[in-house]
Formats: sequence, C-alpha cells, structure tokens
Amino acid sequence: MAELKRRNVFRVGAAYLVMAWLLAQVADVALGAFAAPEWVMRSILVLLLIGLPLALFFAWAYELTPEGIKKERDVDRARSITAQTGRKLDYLILAGIGLLALVVVGDRLVWQRETPTASDRTPTPSAIGLPADEAPLPRTRADGSAAHSDNIVAVLPFANRSSREDDAFFAAGVHDDLLTRLSKISALGVISRTSVSRYADTKKPIPEIAAELGAAVVMEGAVQRAGERVRINVQLIDGFSDTHLWAENYDRELTADNLFDIQAEIAHGIASAMEAVLTGADEDTLAAIPTNNLAAYDAYIRGNLLALFENANEDRYRAAIAAYDEALRLDPGFAAAFTGKAMVQLSLYWYQAQGVAYRTAAWESLEQALRLAPEAVETLTALGYYHYWGFLDYARAEDFLNQAVAKAPNHVDAWLAKAFVARRDGRYADAIVALERALALDPLNAETLIELTDTYSNLGEFARAGAIIRRAEAISPDSSRLSQFYWRYWWRQGEIERAWEAMRDPVSGADVYVYMERFSVALLTRRPENIERALAQWPDEKRRPKNYLELYEISRAQALLAAGRHDEARALLRDVKARLDAMADPYPAGWAANVYYYPVDLPGLMGDGKGVRAAAQDYEQHAPRDAWAQLDIYPRIAAAYARVGEPESALAYLERLADKPWLYLSHSIEPAFDPLRDHPRYRAMKAAYEAWAAARERPR
Repeated sequence: MAELKRRNVFRVGAAYLVMAWLLAQVADVALGAFAAPEWVMRSILVLLLIGLPLALFFAWAYELTPEGIKKERDVDRARSITAQTGRKLDYLILAGIGLLALVVVGDRLVWQRETPTASDRTPTPSAIGLPADEAPLPRTRADGSAAHSDNIVAVLPFANRSSREDDAFFAAGVHDDLLTRLSKISALGVISRTSVSRYADTKKPIPEIAAELGAAVVMEGAVQRAGERVRINVQLIDGFSDTHLWAENYDRELTADNLFDIQAEIAHGIASAMEAVLTGADEDTLAAIPTNNLAAYDAYIRGNLLALFENANEDRYRAAIAAYDEALRLDPGFAAAFTGKAMVQLSLYWYQAQGVAYRTAAWESLEQALRLAPEAVETLTALGYYHYWGFLDYARAEDFLNQAVAKAPNHVDAWLAKAFVARRDGRYADAIVALERALALDPLNAETLIELTDTYSNLGEFARAGAIIRRAEAISPDSSRLSQFYWRYWWRQGEIERAWEAMRDPVSGADVYVYMERFSVALLTRRPENIERALAQWPDEKRRPKNYLELYEISRAQALLAAGRHDEARALLRDVKARLDAMADPYPAGWAANVYYYPVDLPGLMGDGKGVRAAAQDYEQHAPRDAWAQLDIYPRIAAAYARVGEPESALAYLERLADKPWLYLSHSIEPAFDPLRDHPRYRAMKAAYEAWAAARERPR
C-alpha cells in the first residue's frame, strides 16, 4: 500500500477518472450538437474505461523524471521526484473537479433557459379573449417536447415475461391498472397510458424518454405469470442522471389481493423515492381492493383494453361489453366493471349513433356503480359523461367532473370531459385550459392534440392550430383520425383542395363518419371524379347505420344533384322521403351533435320550403343548447334555406355567427351558398372577414 502511494498510483487513478469524466461531458455536448449516432459516444466511453487500468499500470511501472519518462526500476530512489509529481497531480485533480462543477452548473442553467417562460408558452387566442393571467401553461418546449417537472412519474409499459403469448394482455392490464391507481395520488403527476405506450420495447435512453415526457423519474417493469404465481419486477430511474433510485422484485401467489397489494407497494415505493407525502385519502385509494376474484379481474382488464379509444370501433365496443359482463357474472359487486361497461355503452350512443337504448343501458350500469361505489373517481367521471353525452346537461356534468378531479387531480379522462363540456357550453377559454391540462398529463396523445387543433381552427386561430396538428402528425403520422381533422383544419380556411388531399383513402374497418365526411369533402371540391370515388369506396356494410338507414341514399342523391342529374335525384329523394315518413321516428337523435343527417337536410335537397321551415322551427323549439354544434348546424339550416330560394332566412342563420368572421372562409366554398354571393348581406360578411384578416396581419 505504501509503495502504491509512493508511486502516485492512487493519484494517477483519481486524476484519470476526473479528466475522463470531464472529457465524457464535453464529448456528449459536442456529439449532440453534430447529431452523432449513439455508437460514437458508447465507443468513447469504452475507450475511457479501457484506459483506466492502462494508466494505473504506467503509474506503477514508469516514473516521470527531469530526464523524461523512465522505467521505475531504473530510477535511483535517492533522486526520485515522485513527491513533487504527486503535488502536481493533486493540483490537476482539484482543477478537474472545479471544471466539473462548472459543467454541472452550466448544464442546469442551460436547462432552465430551455424551459419556456409563461410568456413563451401562453396561448393568446384573440378570438376568444383569453386573459394572460388565465392562460394555460402547457409543459412543452418550443420543439414540442415536454418540460421537466419534479413530481411527474412515467411508468413504461411492462414487458411480458410469460411463456404464453396470451398473457401479454395480463401484463398490459396490470400496467394500465397501476397507472389508474397512481393517477389518484394527489402528490404525484402520472403520465397517462397513451403517451407511455409509445415506449413499449424501446431502446431509447431513460434521460431522453424523461425529457420527451417531462418526467422526473421513469419506471421500467416486467410481469411473469406462471401457473399459480406471478412475478413482477420494477425499477425506478432518475430521469436526469439515469441513476437507479429504487428497485423491487415481487414473487407471490397469483391472487387478486396480491396483485392489488403489489400495486400499492409499488406506489408507496415511488412516493418514497420521490419524497412525496401521501394523504389519508391517498392511502385509502391504495388500500382499496376492487375485486377478490382473479378471473373477474382478468375479464375486466380485457374489457378495458378492448375499450381503448384509439382502437375503438363498434365490434370492439361490443366485445368490451361482453368482457365486462363476464367480470360481473363472476363478481356482481365489481363496481369498476359497471362503470367501464357504462362508458362503453355511452360511447356506442355518442360516437356510434346507436340510439337511446344504449343511453338507457348506461344508466342501468351506473345505478349499480352508484350503489357499490358512489364516491369512486371512475363513477363520478362516468356520471359526468352520462349527463354530457346523454343530455348535454353541462351544469350537472361539470359538477360530477369537478368532484372527480378534486379526488384525482391527474385523472385525464375527467379533464378531457371538462374540456368538451366547456366547449359545447361556449366557454372556449375554459375548454383550452382543460385540454392543456390533459395534454400535460398525456403529452404524446395525438387525440388531445387533434382536439386542440379543432378548437383553435374553429376559433380562427389557424397558425396555432397548424403548429399543434403538426405535432400530432409527428406523433401519429398514419392516424386516420388525424386525416379526419386535418381536412377540417383546411376546410375552415377555405382550402378545399388541401382538405381533399388530407382525406386519405379510408382504412379497413373505418367508422361510418369517415366515409360520410370523405364524401362531404368530395362534394365541396366540385370534382365529379372525387365524388364518384368517395361513393365507390363507401362499403356496403357502412351505408345504412342504425337509426340513419338513408345516409348513403341521401349522399347518392347529392352526387346526382352535383352532376346535374336533377330528375334522377328527385326520384331518389322521393323514395327516401317515403321510407322516412313510414318510420315511427325517422330522426331519433333529433338535433344531437353527432348525427349523420339532420331533419332539415332532406327537405332542403328536395326544394321543399315548407319542410325546411318546419325543421328550422323544430330546431328552435327542441334542439339542446350546444354552442359548439351551432358552428355546423347554423350553416346546414342556412344551406337548406338557400336551396329552396329563401336567401333572407339563409343569411339570417349565417349572421348568427357574425362574431366569428373567419367562418366566412368555409362558407365561401359551399356550393349551396352560390345564390347568395351577390347579396348585400353576404358581401357584408365578406367585408367583415377581410377587416378581421387585415387586423390580424397588422404589426402589433
């Protein structure tokens, strides 16, 4: 040991480590600036590691003398200067440590400068008059990546270590359930499933993932299900330094109780590592046991995975209901299965236009959830959606949703519902704040970005909408939903050719709405080849949706009218009217927002002025208050009046939207409004738009 000290081996090792670390930091910055591939940095680190034993060997075997470097055995001990060399090495080590400190401090300062200030991040949509002090503060940088937050945890999808591929759903379900539990802990922010699911089987470094998600810590895990046992191993990693904070392996008998106990222990481990203080309510949430029946839990998580919105269609929704029913057969007291089933039933009513029977069925499910778990976050959120989707009762919906977010501030579904309720209630600033809050918890959710795009474009904030939709496109370039909203973005700006380009050919299994909207865009292009193509691509099984059996025939009649084949169109429309008149309730959803055609459309196409007036009167008397839907319904009624030769009534409905002059752009490409173009009132709307556009272009 004394000889090692005399030969400065320890000092050389320390100096080498300090300088190697400093060199690695410099290399990391330099290579990042040149976008060098990852293998270059890895190679440098390997070389630096290899260099350490070589440096120690040379320190032992060689000595620095006034005559140069010599082998240690050739140096006279009486003339050795190792003591002086040691002092120089001490100075070198101290200088290196000082440089390292500067690098660390500088890196932190750069990080802070990269984090946008409120003025950088605050949307200022003039169209809605959002005050600066009420503006949302999305956790995003200028490049669209998420900004770091100290209490945010990202739990990456759990790897399936089971020998059976069929158990992959089990690992996904355990992961999804854990995220749900963590989202209810008030002291933590949890990145939602949609965003973290993009990192399944990823090879990205943890700091890169953390930066993209804005997470302080990242958890990795794996699930192995083998016979009557389950093994779950997790590790929590600091998102900044890439160091391990905590890890644990759980190897237990496979029971529902044990699964929930493991989830609670994981949550406690995360909270402890992040120094988060759990409240009594947090502890109660973690201690809750939703079901004691493992088979019921299996069916429940299968239902949850089938019901995921990004993959949803009518068939998957029905399969999800069957899975929830199986869970409830095995455990009739499983409250979460009732709320999951209710949400799917409401989705069939709202998104799939399957009729009020599903709304009624959803209430029956919710009654059971209320009986079993009236204060559960899932129950409160589902009740919010029920009053919103079911009746557009904004006050009651928001009351339940506020209760949900008070219990679980990080519950994304509740924040999204709050956004949609506020939007239909005409409170656009509140809607944007809630959407931004949801996006902060789910930064890579293209659906939320799409909804923000739609909101901003409908409010005339086209530049902001364009920036957001490009972020969505970077996340999900192949999304059919993205193309659906991209066309609306261009349509609102009167760019119909670009809207048509955005409407890609429908993918297999696309919903009816996709085919209907593609045909609508084709009509607006006024190109016969586009109209014919949209009709030809509309599959037989999507032409007669429940409660809207005449959708395709009405569309075909519109195509005939666009082609100038008026006699054929009139004959077809008469047949459609005869079939609708024979129905007990031809318009079961009336003027609800998500319907396929309105009571005013058919009489307008037939030139039936009396029918149009009757439908408009019905709208005024019976339609629910829906500020968001009015942006589309008022022009639909105006188009019907224009078709029957009543321009004053048509213009009256367009003028109801006079406070949104940018809507003129979408009206300017509507063929039904061609007879109005020279009317003084229509020209006044055009002038109002031009004044609005000019004001926005002036320097401020």
